[in-house]
Amino acid sequence: MALAFIASYLKIFNMPFGGSVTLFSMLFICLIGYWYGPGAGLLTGLAYGILQFLQEPIVLSPFQVGCDYILAFAGLGLSGLFHKAKNGLVKGYILGVFVRGLFHVIGGYLYWMDYMPENFPPQLWPPSTRSYITTPIFWLRAR
Repeated sequence: MALAFIASYLKIFNMPFGGSVTLFSMLFICLIGYWYGPGAGLLTGLAYGILQFLQEPIVLSPFQVGCDYILAFAGLGLSGLFHKAKNGLVKGYILGVFVRGLFHVIGGYLYWMDYMPENFPPQLWPPSTRSYITTPIFWLRAR
């Protein structure tokens, strides 16, 4: 988890509504889940989410903090569900990144819709503005 936190300071670029693209910070959390199972992975992701909140807090409501920090990063720990599977790290990483992105999109629908332009389809706003968090990071780390 310490390596993930240090890697979170190695930012490639910052995003306009918060968040950034970093190198390998999610991978370290997924590795713990893969090595020790889902319980350790979820606990590590939860602790890492709290550290991320302390590092760069954006607070709109307690539920938004839960979605964007606590649940999203704990979702990375679900990589531990594949800790005994063939190619488990890859499968777990994909699941963890997907679940993290899902919680960011839920938070986007509930709290970031006020920033949506009037002529933009409301169904596309949260996925288009919140998936930037996980999609580029996933591809940077998957290669």
